[in-house]
Amino acid sequence: MTKFSDQLLADLMNEHGVALRDTSPLTAPCRRPRAVRRTALIAGGAGTLAAGLTVGLTAFGGGASPAYAVTRHADGTLTVAVWRTSGIADANRELRSLSERVVVVPEGAGCPSIRSLPAPRPWPSKARP
Repeated sequence: MTKFSDQLLADLMNEHGVALRDTSPLTAPCRRPRAVRRTALIAGGAGTLAAGLTVGLTAFGGGASPAYAVTRHADGTLTVAVWRTSGIADANRELRSLSERVVVVPEGAGCPSIRSLPAPRPWPSKARP
């Protein structure tokens, strides 16, 4: 303890020592360890189950989410999103069915940068649906 805390304790004991001697020290209420252990086991089991399901669905392709999305907006623009390379062919098929002159291609190491590609030509206004 420091000199200050020693002096503070001495002053406290001088002024309130009699009252402090008659009190019992404060203790935290006891919890049953079994209840805490059960809660921890349930939480751990639920976490393990969730992690297992996530890994299983990812590894075996749960079939719940598509690998791509093509969305036509009210102003005529399109948004194309591809999350997995397995969705490229299906996204291109849908773009062809919509008569769009755009193709999704995979990107990886060794691919040319987007700036090196030629600028797109405007679509003739009469031919556009």
